[in-house]
Amino acid sequence: MSTITSTNDPALDLYELGEPHTADSWLISDWAAGQTSNMSWSDDNVRVAADGTIELVLDAAPEGSSRPWEGGEIQSKEPATTGTWSWTVRAPEMAPGAVFGLFTYKSDWQNQPWVEFDFEFVGADTTQVQLAIHMEDAAGRHIVLEPEAAKRSIIDLGFDAAEGFHTYEVSVTDKDATFYIDGVEVARFSATDMLGDVWQIGPMKSYVDLWSVSSGQEAWAGTWSDPGRPLVASISGADIRPGEYGSNYVPDVDPPVVVPEVPVIVEPEPGEEPPTPTPTLPPVPPASADNILLNGSFEGSPVASGQYASFTSVQGWTAISGGRIEIWNDHRGV
Repeated sequence: MSTITSTNDPALDLYELGEPHTADSWLISDWAAGQTSNMSWSDDNVRVAADGTIELVLDAAPEGSSRPWEGGEIQSKEPATTGTWSWTVRAPEMAPGAVFGLFTYKSDWQNQPWVEFDFEFVGADTTQVQLAIHMEDAAGRHIVLEPEAAKRSIIDLGFDAAEGFHTYEVSVTDKDATFYIDGVEVARFSATDMLGDVWQIGPMKSYVDLWSVSSGQEAWAGTWSDPGRPLVASISGADIRPGEYGSNYVPDVDPPVVVPEVPVIVEPEPGEEPPTPTPTLPPVPPASADNILLNGSFEGSPVASGQYASFTSVQGWTAISGGRIEIWNDHRGV
């Protein structure tokens, strides 16, 4: 594994054969690829980028290698039979004959019947992704989607998967499988969509890989030749949620942009006086025992009708120093 100096933790906990690991770790493949004859998996083609993302690389093998090309592959330590498998990735800038896969695959590759659910970017087009399901029937025959259902397995994304990160998920139950992209259901398949109405599942691990096809696969993916550059895929996250179904995708939301208010300045016409600014009044405090006006009309003052009197203070009022408060109550018409 290649590591670029990073200030961020790797997106996934990677390990190689013989190294300590946990149930949440991901094994780096480092052997001849089984699905193609022109390349091998190499730990040097799995690397941690400066931002912590995991990169898978497809490029020419070193001189003297047994196969001419090398690719990158990782697989989860944890298996599950039912639940949801999720990958958040940016596809490489692809080339004819290249395949970038996000998929589940049988946990015991030697003894277990074939079971696999795929998202696959095939050839140079990264505006489409192909879905696939592989199973075995009781007689060991390879079972795939029947032709009519297979027409729904080519998904037009509406974006270029090589230009940004997107989340791909598949939820598998004992009856069906639902595929999601960025939280949107794009396809659902069940036994009625499989040849022979077969639905046979079992424990599966999660895989991500980047590889090139050999001669027998060119009708599917195109002819692989040296593109003159490495192909690089990026993984920012992947997980398995046993027994949990449906997408948990949460879109990134940009924070709201706060635009400060700009005062409007009205310029006077020639010969006009400039407008008088509106004064800003101080805030009025809420009513309380300290500022409520009591006896505002002197209705609480002890002056009989037709009389008058003076006081140094009455309820709610106090005369200034040396002065008095004179109150007339209907005295002489006042």
